[in-house]
Parts: sequence; C-alpha cells; structure tokens
Amino acid sequence: MEDIVKNKEMDVFDSVTPEVKLRTKKMMMWFIIFAVVMLFGGVTSALIVLKGKLMWMHVTVPTAFWMSIFSVLASSATMYWAIQSLKAGRVKNAM
Repeated sequence: MEDIVKNKEMDVFDSVTPEVKLRTKKMMMWFIIFAVVMLFGGVTSALIVLKGKLMWMHVTVPTAFWMSIFSVLASSATMYWAIQSLKAGRVKNAM
C-alpha cells in the first residue's frame, strides 16, 4: 500500500479551473522575475555604493559585467517588442 502512495504524483491543481492554473503560474513567474531583478539590483547597487567607501578595495568593474548588463537589457527589449508584435497580429515582425 505504501508503494502505491509513494509512486503516485500529487497535483495541486487537480480541483481548479484552467484559468486559475494559468493565473497562479503567471503570478509565480512574476515573483521569480521580481526576485531576480531585486537580486541583480542589490548586487549592482552594493558594488556602486561600496566602491566609494574607504573600506572597499578599489577594483575596476570587469568589461564582461557591463556586457552582461547590456545583453540582458537588449534581450529584454527584444522580447518585449516580439510580444507586442504578436499581440498586434504582426507575426512576421515577431520572428
């Protein structure tokens, strides 16, 4: 009996409608995006703020750091424009 219970997967969305499933998944994705943005912002602001303090060892920010910021911003803008094109019905522009 215990083997049957252990092998059975539990789905927390069994008793809810598809709309609730989608809304819940979207909300969780927004929480994850918010957490990543806050982590990125916190590390970046700590680097900038502590760089001016005397206790901070003065190092130059690696070029790869600035390149990664640029690539994240560029890919976010591209994704936003693609989604807007799809919503407007311009599938060719989104590809």
